[in-house]
Amino acid sequence: MRRVEMTGGTQDIHGLMASAYTDESKRNHVAVFVNMSDKPASVRIRMNGRPENASAELIPYTTSAESNLKRGDALDASSPFEVPARSVMSLVNAAH
Repeated sequence: MRRVEMTGGTQDIHGLMASAYTDESKRNHVAVFVNMSDKPASVRIRMNGRPENASAELIPYTTSAESNLKRGDALDASSPFEVPARSVMSLVNAAH
């Protein structure tokens, strides 16, 4: 895996921070969001090279005071989603 550029928003140590990674050989992509705020953060992502309205399934894994890498229901990358307050959320897209 190698880190790739993620643009938009800010890297706020008291709010939302984000990074992204790719493994081109396996066609896997991961986005990691850290929300230090006491409030959920609304996020919408767009993967370069994919039309904005194209559907892509992302699997969230969330760690917080209540959960440890809890797998959530698949999210549609073309729709906004929330990163829970005081949590780390990894979104995994395994392109097939």
